[in-house]
Amino acid sequence: MPASLTPSILLADDDRLSLVNLYHGLKEADFTVFKAETGGQAIETGLRECPDLAVLDIKMPDMDGFEVARRLFSEKQIPFIFLSAYSQQELVRRGAEEGALGYIVKPIDVEQLIPIIVTSLDRARELRDLRKTKENLNIALNSNREVSEAIGILVGKGYADSKDEAFEKLRKYARKNETKLKDVAGQLVEQVTRVNLLLQKIADS
Repeated sequence: MPASLTPSILLADDDRLSLVNLYHGLKEADFTVFKAETGGQAIETGLRECPDLAVLDIKMPDMDGFEVARRLFSEKQIPFIFLSAYSQQELVRRGAEEGALGYIVKPIDVEQLIPIIVTSLDRARELRDLRKTKENLNIALNSNREVSEAIGILVGKGYADSKDEAFEKLRKYARKNETKLKDVAGQLVEQVTRVNLLLQKIADS
């Protein structure tokens, strides 16, 4: 893969043999890889390097992978998957509740790990884009009354199933027509208001 698009991976595992094998395997597959043998090292390295994905062993001597995952995600929004020698349903369930994009049971080789990493990176990208859309929507709703009204019109008239979808439609239309979002919203609100007033006059005549 091109160097500019090379994903970076943080590997944290206190099993040194497993760590070294996966580290070299991912390096050979053109990933940028950082490794850590303890939870503390994983947090330090993760916060410093901000990898695209963290692959975290659950059972580590100083702190477990759950705590590491929470720190990395809360401070740097680093997505993560868990790596464990244990397959108990309780651990799998807890991993899902923590927000893990995957749960891998060891032993695993690089050929098996790579497609899981690629899928997790794609999913992380989708979730990041979704969060960005929601943030933009909240900013728009809080800062511009006409945008909020325009979104309500699109949803209310059945042109969008949700506020998120309505916001995306307005944003795409504005981009396509090289105009500002608030101007598109203002035009929509104005036109609908005119139509509603005309309808009311006709109804009252």
